[in-house]
Amino acid sequence: MLCKSCGETSSFAEAVNEVGDESVLVKPPPKHLRIETDPMDPERRTTITYKKISPLALFFVPFTCVWAGFSMMGLVCASLFMLFGKRVLELKGGEAKYFAGVFGIGLRKRFHYDCQTKVSRGAAAVQQKGQTIEEIQISPSDGSGKIRLFALTDDDALNYILEFLRRAFR
Repeated sequence: MLCKSCGETSSFAEAVNEVGDESVLVKPPPKHLRIETDPMDPERRTTITYKKISPLALFFVPFTCVWAGFSMMGLVCASLFMLFGKRVLELKGGEAKYFAGVFGIGLRKRFHYDCQTKVSRGAAAVQQKGQTIEEIQISPSDGSGKIRLFALTDDDALNYILEFLRRAFR
């Protein structure tokens, strides 16, 4: 197969094996998920933002106020992220920037994407209530290794992001 936008060739068999469910994109994005494209931006930048106040904040915020010692800073950071944290993925002309944090402090990742970039769901390195959770895993065509994004995101939002990225990377 030849991609008309980037001029790259790829295996037709691989492309056919990638199964998605674009029907999730017919509805608006799920609650807590915002996808924005600036029509005035000549580079057509797209930003995907997921932000949700965690119900665990009802426990962590009071607990943090009572607790003392070195663990205080970690609990404060976790509490702030649960209340005000967000995950943002910005796509612009083949380059992606990811941020997960609060008030500009947090994890940042950059990677390049093209029509051969693979996007899938996979097991995250963390567990929640003793069960493995899923995240978005991106495998750039340059072989630079998997990029793991949007862990601890609601299942419906994760599906929406997955299908949105599959379409955007074509």
